[in-house]
Amino acid sequence: MSTLNQQFLVLCKDFKGSQLEKVIGQILESDLYITSEFLSCPNIQALKSGNKYYDTLYLFSILTYSDYKKNQAKYLNLNDKLLNKLKCVTILEIAKEKKFLEYSYLKNALDIKDNYELEELLFTLISRDLITGKINSKEQNVTILSVKPRCNLTDVKKAEELIDRLINNLNNASEFLTNEEKKIKEKTKELNNVLTI
Repeated sequence: MSTLNQQFLVLCKDFKGSQLEKVIGQILESDLYITSEFLSCPNIQALKSGNKYYDTLYLFSILTYSDYKKNQAKYLNLNDKLLNKLKCVTILEIAKEKKFLEYSYLKNALDIKDNYELEELLFTLISRDLITGKINSKEQNVTILSVKPRCNLTDVKKAEELIDRLINNLNNASEFLTNEEKKIKEKTKELNNVLTI
């Protein structure tokens, strides 16, 4: 984890409300491209869906450019830098599934008009060690050799463990309530028998 990630995580733990929204804005404007770990921060989770800062962080962490296009009003207004960053993380998502990408496919998916703009995004990803690959400008394609995951697997494991604990707690609570209901019915029956005598 980078020093910048650690600094932002500390701020996310310390701040709430509008101060936390400013921190999220700084995270989005930063050079961090992998941001999913911030979603597990309790103060950020407290914002939840419906808050444009939370939704925009979620967009950059999990979703893609096409999700943004479908519902732009849900998210913060994105300047050119952030749009390019979102297009970069979308390439990461696409590259997870496809190892050979045609320029035409990427340009269509990302609303890019020319090869130069696309290659700038690809060079950004390569220079940040987010992908390794071979760009073939002449043939207008890129071969992906490896992709850095957008979602931290440790965070996923923690989330799965939390879900398992919650399910277990719900099952225990359900069992407890069922037993309490039986006791109440038995007491009610006893009281009815006493009252009818």
